[in-house]
Amino acid sequence: MLGASMRSGAKVRNPPKQLRARLKREALISAASAEFAECGYEQSTAKSIAARAGVASGSFYQHFDNKDEILRVVAEVRFGNIAEQLVVPSLPANGVGLKDLDVEALFYQALAYVHDFHANDTALHDVLEQRRRVDPALNALISEREAMLLQKVRRFVALFEIRQGDAVAFALHAMAEGLIHRHVFQPSPISREELLRAGSKMLAAYFERLRQGD
Repeated sequence: MLGASMRSGAKVRNPPKQLRARLKREALISAASAEFAECGYEQSTAKSIAARAGVASGSFYQHFDNKDEILRVVAEVRFGNIAEQLVVPSLPANGVGLKDLDVEALFYQALAYVHDFHANDTALHDVLEQRRRVDPALNALISEREAMLLQKVRRFVALFEIRQGDAVAFALHAMAEGLIHRHVFQPSPISREELLRAGSKMLAAYFERLRQGD
């Protein structure tokens, strides 16, 4: 999954080839995600992560130099998953079928997935957001993944050949991100379903108006 280095420049060792070693590494990554979320960055240690994974402390250092490195891998896995799950619809290049596309339903599905992605692990999200401010390599990695998500929105908008497509994509991405972050990370008087329905209608209305050239 990860090579000798992440594209952002943070050095990470190649995953081992042996099955047993790969499974141990994956157990450490899973344990690190849980440890950081439950205990926070400061209280988490290589020893506590290894203990949670059920391996000796020495095994941690066979795969990772320190907890900063494994946190970067946790981020790579986490943001890699969301980038893979959000799929741009595949349509003919000549635009046939665009009129039948239910844009509101697509926005609903995307908002639902991203909302649940954040809501299911708010503590880990907080740790990553805090650490990216002081770890340039982690910040570069997360920024790279965020740019990949924005690029997917650009590809979706490009299907419709909308004028100023990049600006429209940026606005859609920012509005969706704002809606989700506000609802997940701050007290809200509305339910998840109310947010998803209202949010998808708002995004679709904005998109359709620009699509029609207004």
